[in-house]
Amino acid sequence: MLTRTQQSDVLQLFKALADDTRFALYAQLVQGEQSVGALAEALNVSEPTISHHLGKLRQVGLVKMRASGTHRLYSIDMGRVTYFKAMVGQIDHLDLSAEAGDAAWIDSLNVGEEDRKVFKDYFSNGRLIQLPTKQKKLLVVLQWLTTRFDPHRDYTEREVNASCLRSTTTTRHCAAT
Repeated sequence: MLTRTQQSDVLQLFKALADDTRFALYAQLVQGEQSVGALAEALNVSEPTISHHLGKLRQVGLVKMRASGTHRLYSIDMGRVTYFKAMVGQIDHLDLSAEAGDAAWIDSLNVGEEDRKVFKDYFSNGRLIQLPTKQKKLLVVLQWLTTRFDPHRDYTEREVNASCLRSTTTTRHCAAT
């Protein structure tokens, strides 16, 4: 049976690949590592559009980037693809009953309707699934993360990372670099 985190990961994968351009981009990258320019030319799409969609695919972990001099080269993250294949292979073992209490923690927060929607869209059972790209929504998430810390205490980087990791579904979201 898939865990909540695995269900969330599979859902994010499906959302990312539901876009025609991202699906075509993924199919193009299956052929091998490529630059934004090469991808734009192959798909007949502008470079900014390719960069945008690569960002979405990187958020779910399907694509990784490697710097080579002044160029950035993109490729499929095969470790993550293997993980997704295993999760999709278990898709007939979903625990739909787990979703019922998912938003209960949001009801306990003293926030307005707009913020509630942000929590419902970007969190699953109190854990951050994905960082919002819009600043207003990102601020809601960051303000919530600050409530996990005592303002009168100094924290080491390791302690901050540990707290962030307990608040996210995967390690990609909060680790300090």
